[in-house]
Amino acid sequence: MTKLLTLGLILDFDDLSEKGSHDLIKWLELNPDVTLKKYLLKNSSPRRNYLASSLWSLITYLESLFYRRYFANYLKKLMNLEDFFMLDIEVLCSSNFIYSSQFKSLQSDQIDLFLMLNFDEKVQDLCNASQHGILSIHSLLSTDARNRYPQALYEVLFKTNKTGFSLLHQKSVNANIDTIFNAAFPTHNYFLANKRNLLKRRNIYIKNNLTFFIKNRFFQNNFGHSPLLVRLPHIPNLAQQMRYFSAIFYRFFLKASKKFLFTQPRWSVGFYLDHWKTFKFKEAHVINNPNNCYLADPFIISNSGKNYCFVEEYSFNTSKGRISVYEINSTKALHLGYAIEEPFHMSFPYLFTFEGKTYMLPETSANNDIRIYESVKFPLEWKLKKILMKDIFAVDSMILFYDNLWWLLTNINPDNGTDACSDLCIFYSSHPFSETWHEHKLNPLIVDSELARNGGLLFDKDAIFRVSQKQKFDQYGGEFQISRVNVMNEEKYSESVEHSFEPSKILQSKAAHHFHSNGKITVFDFLK
Repeated sequence: MTKLLTLGLILDFDDLSEKGSHDLIKWLELNPDVTLKKYLLKNSSPRRNYLASSLWSLITYLESLFYRRYFANYLKKLMNLEDFFMLDIEVLCSSNFIYSSQFKSLQSDQIDLFLMLNFDEKVQDLCNASQHGILSIHSLLSTDARNRYPQALYEVLFKTNKTGFSLLHQKSVNANIDTIFNAAFPTHNYFLANKRNLLKRRNIYIKNNLTFFIKNRFFQNNFGHSPLLVRLPHIPNLAQQMRYFSAIFYRFFLKASKKFLFTQPRWSVGFYLDHWKTFKFKEAHVINNPNNCYLADPFIISNSGKNYCFVEEYSFNTSKGRISVYEINSTKALHLGYAIEEPFHMSFPYLFTFEGKTYMLPETSANNDIRIYESVKFPLEWKLKKILMKDIFAVDSMILFYDNLWWLLTNINPDNGTDACSDLCIFYSSHPFSETWHEHKLNPLIVDSELARNGGLLFDKDAIFRVSQKQKFDQYGGEFQISRVNVMNEEKYSESVEHSFEPSKILQSKAAHHFHSNGKITVFDFLK
């Protein structure tokens, strides 16, 4: 039986104004394994500039109007003053607790662990008032203390590829601050969208880590000591706000101009006539896109002495993709027809063989499942063989046999949203068509939008290499890298990046996110 965890939740007024924080508080209050005690840091925020506060409220209100039908309600003010005083919160007035009369009072509460939603170096001495110290949250990026920006604003303004957070654990005042978890998601174009996504996504991983701690009384990860950290402001100063407003206005104007004055870039597929390790960009050939369509996500396979390239063919007329087939012969690509077309969008036609037969595991996230098709008459006739998982939004799934088990590598958004670029999950089974797939104990194995999403699978002798996409700011599939899989078993998974490809080197393209080879021919896609 799990012993109850007495959790001391340290809040400030900013926490009470965000729905993401409110949802986490509600989860803790309803958790049967947690006894929750709430504390408010009365003086946790510096004195505010009312002009800056008012202007920032206006800016975020205007953004909420723009995003109203999507998620403006997610960041609304949730609590009025009357609601606040009904929360049973003890007010903490001092920032030097270890020498205050409240310190002994906190010790008498017998707190197992403190949780602080916004890191504050002024209250680190609270560690000594609990058995297991304090768990806190900080931005993944360490910004200059002289020029600090609120989290989720800095990333938008300076166009960083990702916005993330770190979970920090400090056992005592004299102990190091350890990073126990990192997570990063694609940076959205506007502050409100970026902040909403961050708060919503971070709750999932906070819950996962707390659930593990409740059962085991320790955290399963330790990524090393954190650098010197400081509390980030909640509201930007006037200069930062003016800079943000100017940047957003310019960005909006630039996008509108490109939309009306320039041809929009489209994905295309290319191929190189040799092994992927000898890949030469200048010797690649391009498959012409069909009219009003683009090609992407190529996979190459040999059959009866011929090489076949399966691709996603996306139609702008129908707004969905189908699986198209080309025969690669010398420097030419001959279009043979269509392998699979469903009423829903399909892409990423991953291919594998089993017991002498060829199978395809295309992406069918639009149908909320993971499915396998069997080749009836290669390469154009296929039938549905097995639905591996239902009611799941998973993208770019790949399957392989390794160390006497079948492994399914896929990208799943744990909050059922459409951003599936940040989480790599793995499942394993004894058979590729098994009814039961076991989830890896460390899922998600990677939470990083620059590394998690699959872009292909490569082999070289006994080595396995996973191709992963690197999402760029305001650009899906900005570039890709190739990582060697070092360990993959029921207990562990690790990989290390060995090759990285800049899109400008691939036929001077704007982006590239897919790479595959059968050892004789290498195929890839690019945006131009």
